[in-house]
Amino acid sequence: MDFLYFLGKLEVIKHTQLKCMEKLGEGGFGSVFKGSWSMENGKVKTVAIKQMNYGVTSSNVFEDILKEAKTQFALNHPNVISIYGISYGPKQDLWLV
Repeated sequence: MDFLYFLGKLEVIKHTQLKCMEKLGEGGFGSVFKGSWSMENGKVKTVAIKQMNYGVTSSNVFEDILKEAKTQFALNHPNVISIYGISYGPKQDLWLV
C-alpha cells in the first residue's frame, strides 16, 4: 500500500470530538484508553484512543508509529483493531483512534 494513499485514507479527527473514559493499558509509546468519538454525523462510536507519550513523535519513532498504524489500517479482520484516524491532543501529542 502506498504511504501517501494510506495517509489520505486516515481521517484527521478534532481532539474535541474525542473523550477518554478509562485507561486500558500503557506501553513504551504511550497509553491506551477506552473512549468515545462524537462523529460529525451525530453518531457516537466507542473507540480505543492511543495517546503517544510527549516527545515520542520525533524522527524514527514517529515513523515506527505510522508503520504500526499503516499495518493495522491494511488489515480487515474482526480480531484486529481498525484505525479510523489520527488526532492531535491539547498538548500537540499524537493520538491514534
